[in-house]
Amino acid sequence: MSDYKVGETTWDEADVPSQGKFEKTAPLPILKMENNKSYTIRIISKPYRYYAKWVVASTGKKVKILSSLTPDCPLCADGVQPKLGRYIKVLYRPEPEGTKPELRVLDCGSQIYSGVKKIQGISAYGKDVSKYDLVISKGSKGQNPLYGVNALPPQAMSEVDIEVARKYNAKQLDGKDNPDFIDLEVRCKPLSVEVIRKILEKIGSKGPSIETAEGGVFGETEGDEPAPVAAPPAKVVAKAAAVPAAEVVTPAPKAAVKPGAKAEEFLDF
Repeated sequence: MSDYKVGETTWDEADVPSQGKFEKTAPLPILKMENNKSYTIRIISKPYRYYAKWVVASTGKKVKILSSLTPDCPLCADGVQPKLGRYIKVLYRPEPEGTKPELRVLDCGSQIYSGVKKIQGISAYGKDVSKYDLVISKGSKGQNPLYGVNALPPQAMSEVDIEVARKYNAKQLDGKDNPDFIDLEVRCKPLSVEVIRKILEKIGSKGPSIETAEGGVFGETEGDEPAPVAAPPAKVVAKAAAVPAAEVVTPAPKAAVKPGAKAEEFLDF
């Protein structure tokens, strides 16, 4: 198989080999997006790369499984290489306005990733995506492109934002290991061939799923993670779509950003 890089990366990346060990953990609080809805978020981590494929379980559900990234990976017996996805920690802002933000993990496909990079190139915003909120809109089923990314005027994170970000983004708090820390580096590591075979046997896989224009990129289909699930992630309340998909709004004049906590105190940047 080709060379791969998984785990922590930047918005400008290159592939290098990597191999890791699987650890069974609770399901990630994925931000699940519905068609014709929009979601306001604040990015609070670097993107973390992984490679995976969707397979069809005996129940008919599609299940996402991380590849071993080895020539004998059971997922690639059909000759199709695994697809690149990215996990990003974000603060999701549910309605009504002023509601406490919730930590979510954005399963980022190429459309969203490219949209964020385009906004970073606008001088009024810049590369530090922790300085402004983003609005991600999902269009109608079958629409291409399916996702649009827009930016709101720069604004400092509130004390509540910082509190939530620290809870899930700091490896240590007050000199002690933080039990709420979500380690995306671990969650992106390739699985071993043995573990993949056990998962396929457990779910009674019917083989790789059929990739479609809508479902060929992660973040654009729904499925289940292979890790055992103790309880489903909290329900995400959707916001009504306010902008067309795949449109990047020209920014308003840059708003003054109030001084806030230093990024290294709670952000994974």
